[in-house]
Amino acid sequence: MIDFLQDLDGGQAVEEALRLIAALLMGGLVGWQRERYGHEAGVRTFSLIALGSCLFGILSHHMAFPGDPGRIAAQVVSGIGFIGVGLIIKDHGSVKGLTTAATLWAVAAVGLSIGYGLYYVASLTTCLIVLTLFMRSLPQWDRFVGRHSVAHHVDPAPTPVAPIKKVRPPL
Repeated sequence: MIDFLQDLDGGQAVEEALRLIAALLMGGLVGWQRERYGHEAGVRTFSLIALGSCLFGILSHHMAFPGDPGRIAAQVVSGIGFIGVGLIIKDHGSVKGLTTAATLWAVAAVGLSIGYGLYYVASLTTCLIVLTLFMRSLPQWDRFVGRHSVAHHVDPAPTPVAPIKKVRPPL
């Protein structure tokens, strides 16, 4: 308990608390965009990824590793990659979830950046992530990337099938 009170002494605890809050908010902003467009991973997922990554960044500063404190960051990158693979689904010849997986990976980097105290880098990266995600909603986006409008064909309602009569075997 005394160690906890000593940790609160000085501005370092306030600085670290602000880092965690900033990571939560920046991850939440990206998650808001994803949730707004109906994606499964939304505000909570992206907030928690950024928050956890930030905490790992803070911890790597405090841990007394013999060697490189960046080893924790390397594990965050590979761990988020593992989560991202679980989001990618191949469905009838198309791949879904790739943007969400890439966005989670980028948000983890934002969290780590804040954890290391690089607010400017994290803020700029968050803005670039959100801008990138909103580009798809631009009116001319499909034409810009070379996609052609595909008319969706809707099959008419199936014709009702007459009920099958039970046939009794001959006696």
